[in-house]
Amino acid sequence: MKEFFKMMLASMTGCLITVLVVFFVMLGVVSGLMSSGEKDIVVQDKTVLVIELNKTIVERSSDNPFENLNIAAMKSEKSLGLNQILATIKYAATDERIGGILLDLSGLNAGYATVEAIRNQLDTFKASGKYVFAYGDSYSQKAYYLASV
Repeated sequence: MKEFFKMMLASMTGCLITVLVVFFVMLGVVSGLMSSGEKDIVVQDKTVLVIELNKTIVERSSDNPFENLNIAAMKSEKSLGLNQILATIKYAATDERIGGILLDLSGLNAGYATVEAIRNQLDTFKASGKYVFAYGDSYSQKAYYLASV
């Protein structure tokens, strides 16, 4: 009977040590992934905010990383949210460090109402005394309308 309890205690100790080792390894992996995230961006005076409108613009973007996952290409095709674009332009109008906006309109993929909303927000931005430049290899009608701010 003594041998039985000895082996049972050894098995339980081995299982406990294995669980602890796996836990600490997983903790190290998770903390490593979290620490290698986005770095803080330092914005200097007279910085130009570059807005690349080269992805599909939807009304509201999602923070779910699996929503736009393309399994065939094994990458996430994240779309831009109109709410984030408008909030960014509105914030840039009041930020003293932002001197202007550069729009990259190569491959603009948005509806007319979306382009109109962005253009109205850019008009408000220009009214704050800052400049807006637009760039694109070739313009569609919507991109040209947006660039005419």
